[in-house]
Formats: sequence, C-alpha cells, structure tokens
Amino acid sequence: MDQKERHATSEPQHSLFFKPLNGPGSTSKTSSPNGSRDLFSSSGSTGRLLASQRRITHACERCRLMRTRCSGGQPCSKCTKDAATCTFGDRKKERNRKDLIESKERINKLESENAALRRVLDNAVGTSQQSPQSRTGLDGTMSQDGTMSQDGTMSQDGTMSQDGTMSQNSSRKGSTPSALATSSSHSKDQQALIRRIKQVHGGERHSDNTVGSPGHQDVLVHSVDYGQGEGAAGFVGKRSEISWITRATRYLRTPADAQFDWHDEPDWLSNAKYSYFMDDEDVLSIDEDYVDAFQLPDNIAMTVLSEAFFHACQGIFNFVARDQFLDKVAVAMRRPNHLAWENREWLALANLVWAIASKWLHMAKLADDDVAIESHLVFYSRARSLGLDHRVQQDQPNIRGVQAMGLLSFYLLMNGSINRAWLVVGIAIRHASSLGLHLSTMDSLLSHVDLEERAHTWYSIYSLEVLLSEILGRPTSTSVADTTVPMEPPKDTIHHQSSSNEGSPETKAIWEAFLRRKRDLNQRRNFLSIGSAIPSMHHFNHNRLCTISHRIERSLYAPQVKTSWLSVQEYLNDYQTQLWEWEKSLPEELNLWSDVAVDSDPRAKITLALYHKSLEMMLHRTCLCKISIPDESAESEQFNLNSGQACIQAAMSLIDILPERPTMHEAVQLLPWWHLLHYLCQAMSVIVLELCLNAIHLDGYPDTLEPRILKAMAYLQCLATESKSSYKAWRIFRRLLSYVNGRVPKLNIADIPMEMRPPKSWTDGDETQLLEDLS
Repeated sequence: MDQKERHATSEPQHSLFFKPLNGPGSTSKTSSPNGSRDLFSSSGSTGRLLASQRRITHACERCRLMRTRCSGGQPCSKCTKDAATCTFGDRKKERNRKDLIESKERINKLESENAALRRVLDNAVGTSQQSPQSRTGLDGTMSQDGTMSQDGTMSQDGTMSQDGTMSQNSSRKGSTPSALATSSSHSKDQQALIRRIKQVHGGERHSDNTVGSPGHQDVLVHSVDYGQGEGAAGFVGKRSEISWITRATRYLRTPADAQFDWHDEPDWLSNAKYSYFMDDEDVLSIDEDYVDAFQLPDNIAMTVLSEAFFHACQGIFNFVARDQFLDKVAVAMRRPNHLAWENREWLALANLVWAIASKWLHMAKLADDDVAIESHLVFYSRARSLGLDHRVQQDQPNIRGVQAMGLLSFYLLMNGSINRAWLVVGIAIRHASSLGLHLSTMDSLLSHVDLEERAHTWYSIYSLEVLLSEILGRPTSTSVADTTVPMEPPKDTIHHQSSSNEGSPETKAIWEAFLRRKRDLNQRRNFLSIGSAIPSMHHFNHNRLCTISHRIERSLYAPQVKTSWLSVQEYLNDYQTQLWEWEKSLPEELNLWSDVAVDSDPRAKITLALYHKSLEMMLHRTCLCKISIPDESAESEQFNLNSGQACIQAAMSLIDILPERPTMHEAVQLLPWWHLLHYLCQAMSVIVLELCLNAIHLDGYPDTLEPRILKAMAYLQCLATESKSSYKAWRIFRRLLSYVNGRVPKLNIADIPMEMRPPKSWTDGDETQLLEDLS
C-alpha cells in the first residue's frame, strides 16, 4: 500500500464525528461514479446517520426549554410532530447584549439616586451638627421613616412638598424671597431634612434639559473673536445676563405668536452686540517710558490711598495683607530715597493698589486738590514700567506675583476691560495652582500669618474668577473638588484678623480725618458705621456663596450637561436648599434682615444679601421661559411655575435692597461698586424677560414691576455719568423697554427719560457703533 492509500484509510480513524466506512459495522459500500467513496451521500444508512448528527446553530424556544434536539426548521420537526407553536427568539449574544444595556441603565439610575441622597444627607448632617436638637430630630426622622417613604416622594420643607411641588410660601404674592426663605426654612425645625427621590411618571423623566432656558448651550451659533479687545469680546455663555438680554431681544423683535428655532438665529442677533461692557478709559493712554517708576506720592496721599484701597475692597478681595502692606508703606515714607531695584516687585504691586484706590476715590467724589491724588492711569503706568503689565506674562512668579496679577485683574474689571480681566485672572489661577495655594498646608515652618495669607490669596483670585464667570458665562479654570485649603481662618487668628481691620492708629486717624472733611453733615450721619471693623466671617461666607455659584455653573450650565428635566428640577431644589441653609447660618452682624443692632460695617451684610439674590436669579433663570413637555405631570408644571416665580421675586428683592434716590458717590461708597452694574443688568434682564412672557409668574399683573424698573434705571443713569459701560447698558434697556411698552401698554414707564447725557469719554465712534448694534 502506497503513502496516499495509507493516508486515505487512516484519516477517518482520527475523526470525532464519522465512523470508518470500510471497517467493522459498515452496512453500505456505495461509491460515487468515479469510483471514490461519497461520505455525504443522502442514500443509505450512512447518509441518514450523517444528516442526523449535523448540528444547528439556533434552536427554537420550545426545544431550548425542553433541552431536546431541534431540527432548525421553521417550524422544527419536534414542534410539528407535537402540533405546538414554534418560535425562535434572540440568540445568546443578543440576549446578553440587551441584558447588559438594561443593567447599565439600572446602575446609572441607582448611582444618580444615591448621589442625590448623599448630597442631601451631607447637608442634613452638617446642619444637625450645629444643634443637638437638630441631630435628635434627624435621627428620629430616619428611624421612623426609614430610607424611603411609601409613596417615594420628596419631602423637604420650603423646597418640595409631599406632592412633589415646591412650597407654596415661595410663590406667595407680596412677600420678599428672603422672608419666604426664612419662614419656610425655620418652620417645623428640621422636620424634613431627608430628601427622597420623587417617582414621577410624567414626560419630565424623558425630556432633556434643553426644554429650559439654558437649552442648546453646547452649540456656538455665531463664530466669535476678540475684535479690538474691548468689552466682553469673545464667547458669552448662557449663564451671563448678556445672553439673557439677547434672548429678550429675540422675543421682542419676533411676532408674539410666531415660532422660531434657537439653532437658527439671524445674523443681527448675537451676544456681542448686546454686551454692555466697554473700556471706560484707555489704560495705556500714559506711556510708561516717560514716567518715573520710583516716584512716590507724598506721605498724606500715600496714607489716604492705602487706607482707601482696603476700605473700598470691603474685606472681599484680600489680595494683600493689610498690616504687612502698611508696614512697608511706613518704611517707604521714612526712607523714600532708599527703595532699591530689588524692591521693584513690591513697588509695582503698591502702584496697582494706589491705582485702584485712586479710581474709587474719584468715583466716590472724595478726591480733591487738597490731597494730591493723581489719576489711576499714572499709577498704572508706573506699575507697567516696573514690569506689571497686562500685555506681558510673568515668568514663574512667587506668591507676591500671584497677588499682583489678582490686583491687576481687579483693576481691569473696574475699568470695564472685562475680557482682559478674565485672561489675567486665568493666568493668576494657573500660577497659584502651581504654588499649591489651593491645597491645605501642613508645613510646620509656616506661621499662622503665612497660612492666612495663602488662603486669602487663593480665595480672592478664586472669587474674582467666579464673578467674571458669572458675568461672561464662561467655564472656570478650576474645580471645587480640587480645593482643600480651608476657607475659615484658624480660630486663634480670628481675633487677630478682626482687630487688624482697624489698621495702625496713625494711618487710621489720617483716613478718618480725610473722610470727615470730605463728607457733609448728612453723609456723616448716614455713613457713621461705614469704615468700622468688618466682621471676620464676611470673607468666609462670601466664599461659600462662590462655591455654590461654581457648582451651579458645572451642574446646569456646562456644555456637556445632558440630563432629564426631572434631574434639572432636582438640582434646582438642591441648590435652593443650600442657599437657604447658608442664609440661616449667617451670624447677626452679617444678616441683613436681623433685628439685632450690631456695631459693624453695614456694607458687609448688604454685599452678601445682593450676592445671595443674584445667585437665586441665576439658579431659577432655568425656568423663566416657556416650558413645553409632552405628558408632563401636574407636579412638574407647578415646580416650573414656582421656580420662575422665585427668579422674578429674587430680581425684585435685589432692587428693593438698594437705597432709594441713588447718587453716584453714595452708591459707590455703600454698595459693592465693582459689580453693581452686573447686579442691575441681571435684575433688569429678568424683569424684561418676565414682561416678554406676559408676566405669567405674576398672574398677568406687571404692576409690581414698575417701581423696580424705575429704580433700577435710575441707578444705571447715575452710574452712567462716569461709566461708558453703564451708559451703554442704560441705552440697551431703554430700547428694550420701548419694545415692551408696545406689547404691554398698561406698563407705565413714562417717568424714564428717552435720552440722557453721555459720559465725557463717550465718542462719536461709540455712538455710531451702538446705533448699528441696536438697529
């Protein structure tokens, strides 16, 4: 036998599925016509054996459950024989794929519900730690109610009632939001601190967050650039009131019943045209090459400027330590000719401090010829000559360099150069992170003063970036989760901090004498407490609001936020609870609505109250629009209505906080002057949007808005005498109110003048550009 024949006869002996055809037990010797054996012949027992042993890839459901062999036909032989229904389901891989998708959906749902419960439990535990009675009530609630009520609904006092709607107190007409928040949050004393996930079967579970006002925030409708670098050039996000003004303009310049697509905006509609920020003055108008960088003001002017800076910042922006700076100033006054080149870093920072103070003194009408207060442009030119220039990036600065960049950003903000301020504070944040200022420090070589300086520097530039993010609607460059440095100073430094606000006796006496000489008798009586010691917890509570604002931006206004409308409502409920808890935790000296008389600077409580109302507008602006959700539940509709009411109530309350009959110098001396324009434009844009919606959140009666409109426009008018940005904002809102009056004839705005005198720095080119933007 040759090799081929041996291979042909031996190969079937190694097969797992076929028996040898020529061996024992063979019953057929059928061959193919060419004489070779046909292993797959259908005739004979061999063919039938092979056919019966052939496997199929998919069995029917009945055979699979009975674990019997299926022929694979449709119907199969087994089901045909038994006269049963033969069906074929998904294959195993398809079933596993579907099971995996369903499991992932269940996991995501459970994770979201768990995260929501953890947030509220953290708030509840943090609040209960302040009071033993609160902790006892919390433990009793958890032991009595378990982890979920029978109907699975949320029950949070003041935010969400048992039927899933917000508390009716929040929409009670005629009450201020602060009073409503206080009454609702203090009632029943921590009775419902455990929040539960609301089981809603309406359309809000399936509709995404684009049904609200921040919709389409991941789309850039118009390409942007920096233009000439003035004002709010570049991208403006949905969180900004500039975007709200643009939407109000779209409402008013579109027929009342017309439908339009927000993706398809006309060419004339863009945020850049309705940005009200402008450079009030050209900060580069004085050439730094022609100034003496080492020239100092005289001693009296240097003292007044230094004290004016810390007075104007109101304890919010602690870029430099007061005592250390005043000590340096005292050395400079004693030895003015011994400032070496090595001191140029401090001298550049000092000139920027004096530039801010000079700007504030001129705005407050406190500067005169008796004390030689030079223009802020002169001081900034000297700072540029010493290397502190917004056009030049510093290389690896130390903590003093970070402080200087924070001061520079603040100076540009107060001049209306908001885009430059945004760029500079971003660089300052990067350098501060490189120095680890955002982290808690355990270095034993650092004193309490050093730790306090690091914390104040970080939170000053952080709060400034959050403020600019609120104005421009742009994402911040850092995250709350990345910050561990404590907001509150160590307990053994609180007394030192509050006492340091008074400054040295010599400089304090010079400053107080300067203020008494510049103020008339009426101002001395009304501003008696202004300039006294600022409460030490002012900076801490302001930073808490900054972190809430930061979380609102990341949760509701980030481009990649893709969630259901129900989740948006839960976020609104969550952050409103945090704002109420913040207000409840304020000490008496920082609570604007407290009846307890406290001898402290009243500007601190006014600043916090205005910021609180600003965040409420920003939070509930989401529902200040027409929300249309198919098959939406009644609870969700009521929530949307109440949230829109909270937005308009916050706007009215913010305006109510402002004093009546404003003047430029009094507004600058009493209020947070650096972003008062931002607050006014926020409130006015919310009011105009409410009028565009036919005052649906005020039961169709806009009468309560009239005095607030007159007051806000009066404030814009008084600020416009010295500010191009305020003048442009006044012109924009006056045009919008004219459009509104055409749709709401019963709105009485006749007392608002149609025109006003522009500031001295307003040029013909500015007027031409404004008319083109508003056309």
